[in-house]
Amino acid sequence: MTSLMIRTKIAGVLTDVTAVLLSDPSGSFGMRQGDTGPIVVADGIVMTRISPGTYTHSVELPATGVTYTWWAEIHYGGRTYHIERQYYARPVIEDVELGELD
Repeated sequence: MTSLMIRTKIAGVLTDVTAVLLSDPSGSFGMRQGDTGPIVVADGIVMTRISPGTYTHSVELPATGVTYTWWAEIHYGGRTYHIERQYYARPVIEDVELGELD
């Protein structure tokens, strides 16, 4: 699982907002593979507040070694903001030195 996270600040201070959703400006998707690839997260998914001004959503990515585009739609003070982000899914490679296990 991968966690997407947005932290909202006003004057440098983490601040709660009315809502944070995963949604591009056209209302088509929350996250997709590349710029035009398959949709990974549907439009309108609400991100979970985990602490003041901090919102997250966990997603299972179908592939590694590719870039995903995701959008946060932030509602605050009667305004709506759309923030585009990129996430590069790195392959998970763990080295284990067997000599150190003896």
